[in-house]
Amino acid sequence: MNIYLKIVITALFFSSIIFTVTYVSSKNLGMSLLFGLLSFIANLVYDYVMGASERKSKKDNK
Repeated sequence: MNIYLKIVITALFFSSIIFTVTYVSSKNLGMSLLFGLLSFIANLVYDYVMGASERKSKKDNK
């Protein structure tokens, strides 16, 4: 499976959890969408940076 597809799927999974929890607890759709979107972006950035550093370290070790 492509690494970028894994990153997007993981980010969507965690942001959907954040969205669901905030919507159930607050019943405010706007705030829930905002937190879900922020979580999605943060997960994308984190996973991309960590994945890139892992790939770089694997290249350096060869």
